[in-house]
Amino acid sequence: MDFKKLLTVNNIIKCLASILAIVGGIIFIVTATSGYLAGKSYSALPLVFALLGGLVIAGVVAVEYKLPKVGPFVSILAGASLTAAFILAISDRANFLGDALIPMDYPAEFYSAINATITCFVFIGVAIILLAVSYFIPEIKLVKEKEE
Repeated sequence: MDFKKLLTVNNIIKCLASILAIVGGIIFIVTATSGYLAGKSYSALPLVFALLGGLVIAGVVAVEYKLPKVGPFVSILAGASLTAAFILAISDRANFLGDALIPMDYPAEFYSAINATITCFVFIGVAIILLAVSYFIPEIKLVKEKEE
């Protein structure tokens, strides 16, 4: 595999989106199983969809130059997976975030969990935006190929 063909601005943006999606999913599950939210019910689907989307994006980057007709369809699948992760994460934490609007004396772990939850939303949301932006960026190669 010639990695010089993969080194484009478009692929770097897709890899960044993949990393952000996976980290966002991990933050979601860590906050769901530890700290203030430990022991409360949660859905693992946001993590599953975030990991699926991140891995599909990484797969698109690796396969797209060999199978250019498959790339856009798989990229749409990745975008749909990230959107599902984002929506499911928000719906899973809607009641928790609604509690923050009630003025009470909450423990410090509560505010830490809110910050981590918002960070999860931002990471997955930025991954969706980066993936959408990557569709509109032309293939700009970062390494020039040698002419023989």
